[in-house]
Amino acid sequence: MARISTYALDAKPEINDKVIGTDNGIGEAQRTKNYSLREVMALFNERNLVAVADQVIFKFQDDITEGRETGTISFEAGGGDGATMSSFSDIIVSYKNSGDILISDYIKTFLDRDIIIAEMGNINNFVTCKLVDIEGSTCSRCYALKLQKLRPSVDTGWTNNLFKAVKMIKENPKLWAKMVSFQIERGCKKLGVNYHRWFDSGDLQSVDMLHAIALSAELTPNIKHWLPTREAKLVKQYRKQYGTEPSNLVIRVSATMISDKPIKGHENTSTVHRKGEAIHGKECLAYRTNKDAKVVSSEAFKVMTREEKKEQDFGHCGDCRACWSKDVANISYPLH
Repeated sequence: MARISTYALDAKPEINDKVIGTDNGIGEAQRTKNYSLREVMALFNERNLVAVADQVIFKFQDDITEGRETGTISFEAGGGDGATMSSFSDIIVSYKNSGDILISDYIKTFLDRDIIIAEMGNINNFVTCKLVDIEGSTCSRCYALKLQKLRPSVDTGWTNNLFKAVKMIKENPKLWAKMVSFQIERGCKKLGVNYHRWFDSGDLQSVDMLHAIALSAELTPNIKHWLPTREAKLVKQYRKQYGTEPSNLVIRVSATMISDKPIKGHENTSTVHRKGEAIHGKECLAYRTNKDAKVVSSEAFKVMTREEKKEQDFGHCGDCRACWSKDVANISYPLH
């Protein structure tokens, strides 16, 4: 075998070209072999050895009869071999990448954000989805997700409204704010209240959207606004660009995980606690506040039957307006 340095250089390597290497082994097992560039690339991809910012490689697993493998994505019920990306709905993602490296902390940063899943080698086969459920996250028991599955038509309406709002905010935020503030004033007047909550489900999509909401608050100075959000980064970006939000707008940055402490760097926050855990700040008592605005004692609530609780119709704010108060640093919601 000639010296490697004497071989000519190939200025245009092809995917099927081969390179020389030594097999991993001991003694005689360390043999010189040919390796195709295609297989080397496949190894790098399968083991997630090439680090690209904001990208993680997974293998699609259709057969889950013996359990889900690490480093895979799969449908909840399995199957799906040959399915197009556009047909993907609920997808389960492994806590480890294809290189068997634990990436749960990294995955958490994408919670409640849009992500793109694409086929390797065919980038045009992709789907845009949202990471909404990580075990132990505050979104893992979201009622809105259940409603999406039960009533697809409602989900379609929500999605269309969101797209319209995002488009209009981008094109004319002042007009959007004027229209929304009109509806808010109209609704508050009809109900005889001066409090408004943003987002019964969903969250901020951009700094522009938060700016438009702030404009709406400025147009309704006699109404107090409460904005719960998980988008801590967008809030910081907004404040850096526009300064402090209107005094009648309380932005509560929510903790990402159940049992987490309040997020630092924000004056108004919220958390979720399990039964028996420490409560940070003020506990929300809506879970035992009935339709008549009466707060039932915890002792009485514990012994109530399911039928009795249904009759009481719990889940009301009653006279409490702590979520709208800048003086209340953190609201802790019991897990239910």
